[in-house]
Amino acid sequence: MQNTRLRVEIFEQTHSQLCRKAHPGSASVWSTGERLEGKIFVTGPPDLQLGKLAVSFLGHIRVWTLILSSEGIPHFRRATYKFLHQSLDVPNLRKHAVTDEGLVEHTSSFSLTIPDHTVTEVDGVPDQCLLLPPSITVGDILDGKDGEKFAQPKIEYRIRAVMKSPSFDGHSASDVRNDHEVSVLPCREPLPPIDTTDFPDEFINSDTHLFRSSYFGSTYQMTLSTTEPTPMSGIPKTPYSATSLRLHVRIQLPTSKRDCGLRTLCNILKDLRFHMRFSLRAKTFHSIRPFPQMPGYAMVGSDYPPDLHESVFIIQTAEMVSSSWQPHFYSETPQREDLQHFVPASLCSNGSQPPGAKPINGLSFVQDDAITLTIDAWETTLDVPLRTKEFLTPTFCSAIASRQYSLEVRVKVKGGPSKEFLLEVPLQVHCRPSSSESSPAGMSRAALGNQPESSGRPSTGDRELSDLWNDDALEERLPEYS
Repeated sequence: MQNTRLRVEIFEQTHSQLCRKAHPGSASVWSTGERLEGKIFVTGPPDLQLGKLAVSFLGHIRVWTLILSSEGIPHFRRATYKFLHQSLDVPNLRKHAVTDEGLVEHTSSFSLTIPDHTVTEVDGVPDQCLLLPPSITVGDILDGKDGEKFAQPKIEYRIRAVMKSPSFDGHSASDVRNDHEVSVLPCREPLPPIDTTDFPDEFINSDTHLFRSSYFGSTYQMTLSTTEPTPMSGIPKTPYSATSLRLHVRIQLPTSKRDCGLRTLCNILKDLRFHMRFSLRAKTFHSIRPFPQMPGYAMVGSDYPPDLHESVFIIQTAEMVSSSWQPHFYSETPQREDLQHFVPASLCSNGSQPPGAKPINGLSFVQDDAITLTIDAWETTLDVPLRTKEFLTPTFCSAIASRQYSLEVRVKVKGGPSKEFLLEVPLQVHCRPSSSESSPAGMSRAALGNQPESSGRPSTGDRELSDLWNDDALEERLPEYS
């Protein structure tokens, strides 16, 4: 098809400041459930014989890794994983105009709805790794053949139009092809909290240190603990993400000195000051083979491991005090489940006793004239709002690439332990769906006229597995996945 040109044009849409931060070089960014529309232009001589036009929406992950052989020789390995192939119904081409060069221009339109899930023929991919990932490029870029770009990883989406010319006189047909890259930022509800027991030695939910109020004073035990905070939400109208962390503080005394120690402790609780530093750890796992499970540190360094691209940056510091400590009561011979509970009370006030209990001394009470309750610890909770100053790529997991986050909390307590507390918990980052942006406002639809929307359909057809996987640099081939 000599002198024939094929061009894909996508109608732009308005998008939020968040999306502009995510993809500053893109004219438009689409989220799952949004409608993407555009036109196909075919330009050629007046006697052009139009062939079959095929338009598809493709998603690829391209990864490169560096492997050292037993002799210490480095080898680059590249892998391409196609996780999305959506064929589009395209109306017949219509003659549109004649150019100044005397060429005839034919046009057709297309539209699709950005899906939420990937389409894959590879077995064994975890369910949570089948959601559509965002467009992202991490690490150094390595050029491949045919102009492909590999990174650690590089996730990209493209609208691809291919016209296959009819063959004449037994000659093979030739193709004319054009691609248009599309930036995708999925916005969806977050996944359930991570079970940290599935990732041993990766997270720290609590930390304990001893301290004294004075050189000859009683020894106290302070424990700081927290759990996975609420997912950090990308705010559609702003360039930052926000969440809040709840930090639990518990101070107790060994049983042998509990009576005198906790009396003294009441006088120092109000002077405790918590100096906190919060850092975000961004972990990008990538591999030349599919993950058998959600990737974690334990998988790095194993046979055919995922590689890890990691960065840590401080997002916030804070200083807090607590004026609302709550006593924790216990009974040496508990007979009812409700004896272990927290009682809201002012700091070491007379009101810090269980309902219906009679005081024996400053720390012990008799309840129901039979059970002795004793204050064995004081507790408080610190709620800290957190906010980043920049956009964060949402958490995602795909077959060979995953972005995860954890929140590192470092706490120094003035008036408490001299050692620093260190906690680290998982943190999900997601782009919160917005009803005002669920439809692509501002998109130019006038050029489409009244043509009906085409329904995109997931399709793999009779494609070979090699079309799904491409590994042009492996010394040993990837296993056949079916």
